[in-house]
Amino acid sequence: KRKSYVDYTFVLDERICDGYYYASCLRMFKNILRDHFEGEIIEPRYGSCYGGFTTICMHAMTWDSAQTTCSLISRWDSLLGPVMLYAPSIPCCSVYLPVYWNNPPELLTKGSSTYDPHSLWWQTERLAMAVSIDENRFGPFTRAALQQLENQLEEKRVITEAQAHRLVSEKKQDAAFDLLKTL
Repeated sequence: KRKSYVDYTFVLDERICDGYYYASCLRMFKNILRDHFEGEIIEPRYGSCYGGFTTICMHAMTWDSAQTTCSLISRWDSLLGPVMLYAPSIPCCSVYLPVYWNNPPELLTKGSSTYDPHSLWWQTERLAMAVSIDENRFGPFTRAALQQLENQLEEKRVITEAQAHRLVSEKKQDAAFDLLKTL
């Protein structure tokens, strides 16, 4: 006798990756990387930003505490090569951005160990610090706005990658990678 423990609904992207629906797996990976064990028996007593609790999406409690620096989901695309989704800073206060090996966005090349206003990582880190000050107050609406932005970017990514696939299959690689730079 079999039992079903998980019920999935597949909507966004119909591509199949090793027998799985890619979009569903992608959402699952993002959720795992953003998880703080909310709703679980081991949920952090003092909220997800309590730095003494170890999860993949780990928040620093003090200036010298450890925290998640960024997260990356990658896959191999037979026409485009390595395709990555990069979330600067802690995953729950970030948007996963598409990054293509052949042309990383200029924003990813900026920054160092001190604050740089032109650095995407530092801008996202500042947002994460602000949310971490009072997670219960700032977290829900910040995450809702970030999720809405990420959904828009994901739709655009799927359409743009399909157009890039068409261009590569027409032997127009340079045009394809120029198109991907627009994301």
